[in-house]
Amino acid sequence: ADLLDSSFRFVYKDPNFEGPEYDLWFRDTELKTTGRLFRNFETITLTWNTTIYQDTQPETAELAKTLQLNLYGPAGDYSLTGSAIFNFKKCTYDGKWRITRWKDESHL
Repeated sequence: ADLLDSSFRFVYKDPNFEGPEYDLWFRDTELKTTGRLFRNFETITLTWNTTIYQDTQPETAELAKTLQLNLYGPAGDYSLTGSAIFNFKKCTYDGKWRITRWKDESHL
């Protein structure tokens, strides 16, 4: 929760929709969804692979990475690969970097 800025949004392509549009959710939904994910799998590994690009400014940054997510548990074992673009901003009151946007580019 401390990594996500209060303005955080997760942007993703809905696999059930055939158009080019993306959908999104905000920080509260991200925290609930991630919590459910962690509770439903016994082992979760996330491996950050190639950096596609990065742009760092004094108060903001953007980073694109490839990733592999492995989920293991009673519900089954899943392995997903993809890429994501992250936007960050440096907080003015504590100097910490927080994620403002995570755009899933995986198109599963």
